[in-house]
Amino acid sequence: MKAVDIFLERMAVIVFIEKRTFSFKDFLSFDYEGQQYKFEHGTIRNIFSELKKEGEIERAYRSGPTFYTLPGVKFGKSITVHHTEGASSSRG
Repeated sequence: MKAVDIFLERMAVIVFIEKRTFSFKDFLSFDYEGQQYKFEHGTIRNIFSELKKEGEIERAYRSGPTFYTLPGVKFGKSITVHHTEGASSSRG
């Protein structure tokens, strides 16, 4: 199986099962069918570029790294909790 096919399978799991967008960080090191895969950032970027040109993925948003999704699947931008306040801080 080619790396592009493995990427597409992993992307489908992230989008349809984990229900979130993905970035290059999801592909630096991961398990697929019991085998460990590791890719360099440049290789991931090249595969993403190829898939984007072919219409297999689309950009969801950019927030530091760029996040992608599969065509037709929309997600809202995730909320980032400010590192000094936390999720349950109160202002008074």
